[in-house]
Amino acid sequence: MKRFFPAVLFILSLAFLNADITLLRSSETELLVEYTIEPFQIAAEGEFSRIIAEKMGHNIVPGTPSIPCSEFKVGIPPNGSVHCSVLSSNTTTTILESKLIPVPEIKNGEEADYYLYNISAEAYQPQRADFVIQLPVTNFRGYHFVPITLHPFVYDGNKTLTVTTKATIKINISGQTNFRSSEESDKATDLLLAQIINSQQAKNWRSNPRPVINYAPFGASNWWIRIETNRDGIYRINHSDLGSFPLTDIDPASFRLFSTSGKVLSSNIIITEQNSKKFLYLFPEKQTTVLTNRITFYFMAVPGMDMGRI
Repeated sequence: MKRFFPAVLFILSLAFLNADITLLRSSETELLVEYTIEPFQIAAEGEFSRIIAEKMGHNIVPGTPSIPCSEFKVGIPPNGSVHCSVLSSNTTTTILESKLIPVPEIKNGEEADYYLYNISAEAYQPQRADFVIQLPVTNFRGYHFVPITLHPFVYDGNKTLTVTTKATIKINISGQTNFRSSEESDKATDLLLAQIINSQQAKNWRSNPRPVINYAPFGASNWWIRIETNRDGIYRINHSDLGSFPLTDIDPASFRLFSTSGKVLSSNIIITEQNSKKFLYLFPEKQTTVLTNRITFYFMAVPGMDMGRI
């Protein structure tokens, strides 16, 4: 009997957690929000300094300074867009004991993967940094939204760190704000709406039906889980995300990742061990097509037959 879990492993920008945002004022055309930085500390790590902010995400480009950032999502109507402006902000400056640690490169060893910390000289040059960055419009199951990343840490490439601790941001929303639609309710959609700061307006702006899945080789395994993602990146899959799998009887190396074309993405899973716990890291290949409507579907399975070892 095939076991396909309808509870989707929903990966929409999970490289970042929601920022600490307070919605001060909300309408269909304008939002006023207050940002307060999440708790953080600076600690020595070998020859480097590291910013520790457990509730924030990090950039993932090897060789660049490991600098935390946050994200929130703004729902928009059909043909909509947003414009952000910072009305006020508070900053403070800190002198580090050493340079910030770079993002490591993951290397494959004979027995285990390991991290290689090499500084990119170009990335450690003083650069202009925007506090607010708008990412491209994203569509999930007919709901359009704009991910907005906040970058409270400005680093000079040496030992000076400027931190935005609080800011007030105005967000103007344009488009068909008077558009109304029926709501779609399921676990993944509810999770998305919970991440959108203007969900009360955005829930009425669904403009197209859920995209159709193309293909996956379901006959090759008894255990499946569907993954949806809308952005390139590295995604960590925790034990709790795979709670429906019989994990005590599964070798993590036996997991396979499939695209909807049926292709086995044999090099897109890395398994690491940290503090005696094993983690799966997925490297999905983003595919923007008319069929998937900017959402890429993947299926991860434990094979019931030998399909080639990763």
